Amino acid sequence: MDPDRRYTSSNSIRRHATGISQTLRVLPDEALDMERAAEVQQWKGLENARPLKFLVAGRGGMGKSSLVNNLLELDRSSEEGAKEGFTGSATTQAVCEHTGSKHDIRVIAYDTPGFQDFELPEEDIIAELVYRTDSMLDVCLYCASLEARIGDEDRRICSLLTNAFTPTLWEKAIFVLTFANSEKVLNDYEKIVENFKKKLKHCLKYAGVPDDKVNSIPFCTAGYADPQLIREDCSNWQDRLYVEIIKRADPEVTPALLKLRWGSGAVSCAMGGSLAGAVGGAAVGAGIGAAVGIFGGPFGLPIGAAVGGFTGAAAGAIAGPAPATGMRALMSEELKTVVKAKLALWKKQQQRSRCRQQ
Repeated sequence: MDPDRRYTSSNSIRRHATGISQTLRVLPDEALDMERAAEVQQWKGLENARPLKFLVAGRGGMGKSSLVNNLLELDRSSEEGAKEGFTGSATTQAVCEHTGSKHDIRVIAYDTPGFQDFELPEEDIIAELVYRTDSMLDVCLYCASLEARIGDEDRRICSLLTNAFTPTLWEKAIFVLTFANSEKVLNDYEKIVENFKKKLKHCLKYAGVPDDKVNSIPFCTAGYADPQLIREDCSNWQDRLYVEIIKRADPEVTPALLKLRWGSGAVSCAMGGSLAGAVGGAAVGAGIGAAVGIFGGPFGLPIGAAVGGFTGAAAGAIAGPAPATGMRALMSEELKTVVKAKLALWKKQQQRSRCRQQ
């Protein structure tokens, strides 16, 4: 055989072998990614396990019904939509339920008209609230209009909620300051917001809520005024509020909250697409590698899977259609960090549960 030809063939084999060994080095990492992707898929399987339960509390006229409709994007004229300024008898119904669904996620929002009636016995309000919610809530949104004032009614409502659910309720609570972009508020925005924060915290301390829980509650602003008046921190307030809701809620409902706001594929996008993309990419890549067969039958499948996994991870779109709205918030580093932390916490909870069962 011609020595030059032998040398060329030898080099070609070495080049292919080097390529194979370098590619196969990533297979353990890809396998790990695929294992994590399976965990994400299991986590996502909880999306429709049960309805999400929101408690929307506060005095009348604070924008509670508008908040429910905007968060779920319900038509106010539909049967599902929360009726604004409803006039139901608070003497016979302390709690009102609004049910709806979005992106196949079921939601129950509880309003508290009975809190506005000082003649209704407090024990009746507490009993009905606990019965209706089955003592389980995913998040509590306390509404206060920046056009109004914080007063005795707010202190009473905070006390009633604390007595009904214990101070642990406030670990899942968010203060929502409504009408934040009204012309009246914009004239002295910073001063008004700071004043509301101070007074609402005082209401919780009056109710006996520990300082650490009081100081950990986030504040979100929401507005419904002329777009010309909207401040930068009031635009797209729904996305920001959902991020805070995800932070406060239990990790098992994180997939449902993501899908509720951003639709199918939201979990994959929030995870950066790397995990779910690896699964689909590996499957596609395996077929490509085996079909092309550059490295022969035995190598086509694993190399194709590895390369395909990287391709799928980079694309991140194989796991499902990209959400139509809110991509900027969904792909933010803040939300990605929160979602990954929630997944890690959920895994720990699962492990503890399995240990207890053993």
